[in-house]
Amino acid sequence: MRPPAVVIPVWLDTPYRRAGTGQIEVGGRAFVDALIGYEGEEIPTAFEIDTGTARTSLGAADALDLLGDTYQEIDFAADPARTVVYGVAGELRCVARDAHFSFRVEDGSRFELVAPVLIPEITYTPAGRRQPASPSLLGRDILGRGVLTLAWRLPAQLQFSSLPPTQSALR
Repeated sequence: MRPPAVVIPVWLDTPYRRAGTGQIEVGGRAFVDALIGYEGEEIPTAFEIDTGTARTSLGAADALDLLGDTYQEIDFAADPARTVVYGVAGELRCVARDAHFSFRVEDGSRFELVAPVLIPEITYTPAGRRQPASPSLLGRDILGRGVLTLAWRLPAQLQFSSLPPTQSALR
């Protein structure tokens, strides 16, 4: 028998008004908050839910925060856990490390698991911008385990009271 699903709250980064219509779109990107731990360090991380990515990965800022000075010790060309990820922006060298994930569950408890996370090789553009610029991504490797249910509730501050009663806010 399959265990009951764990309900993890989801939040959206940006509700916005649809151009030219005045209608509020509940859109943007969906995120879940988690604590991620590695080798005794733990940081809070907002993971963007990305059903298009196969493997969970850290964004550059989160990788640097979590690994600190040990990040510089990673040899992305020779590490036994190295991999190359291909995406819209091209290819990115990464290494996989087992990390501890702790999600806040809707009932206030915590759901914890150990799973691999990809740590990207960070490069800099000629203008000094850190690459990759993407956030940390929660991929199908964790989403597809069948134990997480993601629940999104309309935030209280978005009551849509300014919309006419016949206009749908979620069209």
